[in-house]
Amino acid sequence: MKKVGGDVPKYLEIFHRVYKDDCVSSYHQCRSRGTSNKQTKMKVVLVFAAIVALAIAAPQGADKDAVVVKSSFDNIGTDGFSYEYETSNGIAAQEQGTLKNVGTEQESLSVQGQFKYVGPDGVTYTVTYIADDNGFQPQGAHIPSA
Repeated sequence: MKKVGGDVPKYLEIFHRVYKDDCVSSYHQCRSRGTSNKQTKMKVVLVFAAIVALAIAAPQGADKDAVVVKSSFDNIGTDGFSYEYETSNGIAAQEQGTLKNVGTEQESLSVQGQFKYVGPDGVTYTVTYIADDNGFQPQGAHIPSA
């Protein structure tokens, strides 16, 4: 690398010359050719806001560390099935299903069950449902009715 004027590398001399040409001497302020101070601050604020948003969206304590505390499954063959589970963070579900009209063209599965979870507001929400030939029919205090 060629040095000019003692120990100053050539690229620094060029940078200094360009930077010096952009200086506004009457106000003793200089403008760089890159981003302005405002733009840099705005970028820092945006990055900080994105990091905060990610931290808030990450699973919090109980959900992240939840474990299954209860679980059972019973497959009764063509007579149906049932299962239930519960986790340490308040999530639970149970369901039973039976096969209707076995061996006919109208054979279908009829399922009923419920699940519950704790919402972000700390309220436990419970949904009870039936799923059969008439479709999925959920019910719950927080679900609007038709």
